[in-house]
Amino acid sequence: MTYAEKADVWLLIAEHWFAAEDSINAETYVNKAAHVMHHVSNDRALTIRYKHFQAKISDSKRKFNLAAWEYYGLSNMDELEPDDQVGVLKSAMTCAVLTPAGDTKYRLLSVLHKDERSKSVEPHFELLDKFFMGHVIKPAEVQNFEKEHLEDH
Repeated sequence: MTYAEKADVWLLIAEHWFAAEDSINAETYVNKAAHVMHHVSNDRALTIRYKHFQAKISDSKRKFNLAAWEYYGLSNMDELEPDDQVGVLKSAMTCAVLTPAGDTKYRLLSVLHKDERSKSVEPHFELLDKFFMGHVIKPAEVQNFEKEHLEDH
């Protein structure tokens, strides 16, 4: 069995664990795949799947800053379809909003705010813009964001 086949099987198992909403077991198989990913670095599709699962694991472990950077990195990959790029950019923006306050959050917000693609992602950009500019966020806006965008987080 080749390294690519092993990684593919482990990522497939991780995908099924994510579908079953069990990120702990999914992480086990993503970690197994991590040991062989350097052997298959030329397989871009497999690398993208692996990076996406890494971001999902960080997200599920509430490491929102790390997850946002990983999602943002994925959104800049040309190999992804434009709709997929927008989807992972939305995930990056959601994780950025959920990141604890501090310098790292401000740097992340700055990068996302400057990205031209972010401006077309509504309503994510509206809330991200308010965070970045230091504007007051009304309780109704927070409740709307929680209701509409946090079912996966």
